[in-house]
Formats: sequence, C-alpha cells, structure tokens
Amino acid sequence: MVCLVCNTGPEITDELVKVLRKRLDETTLDIITIMLGRNCKLTPADVEFIQPSGSPATDVMEFTLPQCFMPWTPAVAHYLRQNLLIFLHIPKYTDSYVEHHFKVLPVSRCRS
Repeated sequence: MVCLVCNTGPEITDELVKVLRKRLDETTLDIITIMLGRNCKLTPADVEFIQPSGSPATDVMEFTLPQCFMPWTPAVAHYLRQNLLIFLHIPKYTDSYVEHHFKVLPVSRCRS
C-alpha cells in the first residue's frame, strides 16, 4: 500500500474554504438566534456579521393584495405584524448608536 500526500489544486482548496465558511456562518447565525431568544443584546460586530455594510438584500419578498382588500389594508398589516412577531425577534443592542443597528435596505422596483 502506497500513500502519497501532495498539494491540492486551487479548485479543491477554494471549494473546501467555501464549504467551511458557510458552515461556520450558519453555526454563528444559529448561536445569535438563540441569544436573541434569550433577550441577549447584539453588539455592533453581530450586526455587521448579519448585515455587512453596503451589502445588497439577498432576498426580497413582495406581496400584492387584491383590490377588494384595500379598505382593510391597515387591519391586514396589523394582523401580519402580530403573526410575524410570534417567531421573529425584535433585536436589542448593546450600543445606542443607530449606525450600529440593522439598516432598512432600499427595495428596487425593477421587474422583468
């Protein structure tokens, strides 16, 4: 039996780094989610990790209500907010500077 150790190519190395980074990021987000559930406060570094400065939104969800719902739009918005707050956490921060809090990202209205 012959075993050889040789250098790997950049393709394998780059892919391995991507996989490891993704796993570390997912684990970090899981820990931050648990912390939020326990009412822990986010540091500026936590916010920067979750929402890097200048990064575009990764996902945008847009909902359209039928015209017949227009008179009840405030009620629908209130109901939606109540239900989202059941499983979404309102973040608390260690820093009172708004620059270190989550930013509302602009949504482009481009449609294809």
